[in-house]
Parts: sequence; structure tokens; C-alpha cells
Amino acid sequence: MDDINVLIYYDGRWDNYCYYKNYSVVGIVIPIDYSYVVLDDLIMKELKRDRAHYDMTIQYQVVANRPLIRISGDSSVSFYKGIKKNESDLMKFLLYVDINLILCIYDNRMALDTVMMARDTLESTLNMRATYYDKGTIDISMNLKLPTIEEMGLEISQHETCDDEIIKESDSNVVCQPSIESITVNAIFKNKELLTRSLALHAIHYRYQVRVYKSDKSEYVLKCVDGKCEWGIRCSIIGRSAMFKIRKIKNNHTCSLDIVLDYHKQATCSFIASCIKYKFTSTRMVYTLADAVRDMMKTYGVSISYDKAWKSHERALELVRGDPEKSYTTLPAHFFMIEQSNQGSYTRIETNECDRLLFSFIALRASIEGWKYCKPIIVVDATFLTSSYGGTLFTAFTQDANNNIFMDQVLVVDVWRERLFEISSI
Repeated sequence: MDDINVLIYYDGRWDNYCYYKNYSVVGIVIPIDYSYVVLDDLIMKELKRDRAHYDMTIQYQVVANRPLIRISGDSSVSFYKGIKKNESDLMKFLLYVDINLILCIYDNRMALDTVMMARDTLESTLNMRATYYDKGTIDISMNLKLPTIEEMGLEISQHETCDDEIIKESDSNVVCQPSIESITVNAIFKNKELLTRSLALHAIHYRYQVRVYKSDKSEYVLKCVDGKCEWGIRCSIIGRSAMFKIRKIKNNHTCSLDIVLDYHKQATCSFIASCIKYKFTSTRMVYTLADAVRDMMKTYGVSISYDKAWKSHERALELVRGDPEKSYTTLPAHFFMIEQSNQGSYTRIETNECDRLLFSFIALRASIEGWKYCKPIIVVDATFLTSSYGGTLFTAFTQDANNNIFMDQVLVVDVWRERLFEISSI
């Protein structure tokens, strides 16, 4: 066999259930002695992409609904070649290609060329569209003014990476933990989330309230809740990094701060969750909503309602234990790794017509082998799951020769239903 026929899926997207959708397909023929460089070059030419402007990721899937395996070098190419050349089914071991455009301006000359090219393209496009209109209907020259080269260059420079500033700021002390003392001019924060938490902590500590005047990916501006107060703070991103820097602070409050209210605007559910999340690191510790209300009043002097305490409690659990919905999407990958690391284990996932989980089943190899030496008695226990998605958790137990409890199987189903799983079929 001299050549290998391979189907390539590209320009698609992966959903939460490891299905590739809205894709395009192309087929290529690659030589048997190909390397990673050859494969990369063939795909780039077939998809009509330029390596200088695009970055490509090549992956394939061995089993459906299992994690993708990435091809990143000659060794991974050799592994893929070994399993593909012995497979006659063309639909097996498809290549999934993800191509991303590389956006960067290398120097001032290239930036100027980019501006000139963009302006010429825009101008020629408008001229072509103008030919479809009668002269008496529309006058392009009267209603549209193209930006000059200087204006377009200024626009690009405002969004261009400031490399000198990033290098300079990398030598400074970057704030990596929420801190009241860090709210000073020229202070640098690791990311925007850390900046907002520090500002909220500062406002709660010094008993003043603020409102968000502007918030986007590149700028964060706060002002006092009193519209007549001069207090304000402006922060912006450093180049194309994730770091934020405090540029300017007007630290004089011209409003009245004599009256201190128990309710504080900056005590949001996200802020409270970040304060109490450490209470949930241990499963043995019981932390109630009343404890959260008491701790916020004792530590920060802020009164929160029962409803806000409950929402903060749920948010803190999500920060520590993860999102339940995202946890379900990782089940196929988790079961795949169990079968790889515990050879002989059995796992199974079944979904409905909407790709929603019906049941999941797992039996480790140790449990399967140990069942041979246990008493032929099985005790099944069912526990109702009270999480966001509900369901029932079944566990099967037996006794070994020493009369100790031996867990055999674990099953999770959506509702109580009659489903029998024979151990002999494993």
C-alpha cells in the first residue's frame, strides 16, 4: 500500500457532547512515508491557507465521544499512520483540522502597508458598488468620506500591542491576591477579575459605594454612586496582556459619608462567594446560610439577605467543585481514561435523542475480578440525587470471604426505571 486516503473535517465546531457540527469535508491522498511537515504542507495547500498567516491544529478520534488525540510531531504521525494504514473503512480515524488566523503587526512599515491595503480595498469596493446605482439616485462622494491614512494609522495604533510597556511592567510587582493596600496609581493587577475584587474590598472596607461607569475588555472606570461626587478611578489593560493597571484616581469624596448603610452595593454574590469559598474545601465542614450572613457582618460589616446568602452559597460551591453541567460533559473523557488506566474495566454511557444523559454505568476491573471470590449475594442501594439535574444513584454491594463489604458496580440513571445489568455480561 503506497498511499493513504484520508478525509479531513474542517471549519466546524465541537458541541458539549463531543460531536463535530457544521463542518466542511475534503479528501487528500498522502504517501505512506510522510512526516509531520509533509502532512502539514499537504493540508495547508488543500485548504488554500498560507502558513505565514494561519495556525493549524490536527487531531483525530479513535472512539466516538472520547477525547481527541493531537498530531504534533513525527512520533504522533507515525502512531496515526500505524493505525490508519490497516483500516479499510474510510470513515475511521478522520482528521479534524482547526485553523486560526494569526493577527500581528511586525513593524511600522508593515502597519503602514496594512493601512494602505485596507484603504485601497475599501475604496475599490465602494467604487464597484457605486456602479449599480444611477447618478440621480445616490451620490457616493456627497454621503461618504473615507478616512485618511493618518486617521486609520491612529486607529490601529490605539489597539496595537505596547511591547515596551509590557516589558517594563513585567519587572514591577504584579498584584496576584485581592488587597486593599494595592489600590494606588500605577498598581498592576494580574487580570480584570482580581482588579474588580480588590476595588470592591476597598469600597467595603472604607464604607463607600461606587457604580460602574464603563466596563469592557480594555477599560474599567468607576464613579461614586452620588452623581455630584468627584470621586473616580480609571483602569485599563496593558497592551494585549490580561493585566490591568490603575491609571488615575480622584480620591476625594465630595459627597456625604456620615451615614453608613448596612447594605452595600459592592457586596455582590460573586464577591461574597470569593470570600466564603474556602469554607467548602472540606466535605466534613458544615457551613450554613446563617454562618455566611454572620461572617459577612462580623468581618466586613455588611448585612446580606437570606436570598443573597443562598445565591452566594451556590456560587461558592461552583467555584470549589465546578459547574454540574460542565461536569457531565467531561464524563466521556473520564470514562475513557478509566478504561485506559484500568485495563479490563467496563464503562457505559447512554443518551436520549437530544444527547442528554439517560444513565452511566461503571465497574472497575478490581470489582469484576473480585466478584469471582465473593458470596453470590448482591445488595442494591438507591440514593436520590438532589443536585440541579436529579436522578438516582445505584450501588451494588456484596460480601467477600472475610465477610467485608465489597462494592461491585455504580449506576446513575435519570429516573427510577427497570434496568437490569447482568454481571455475567461484563
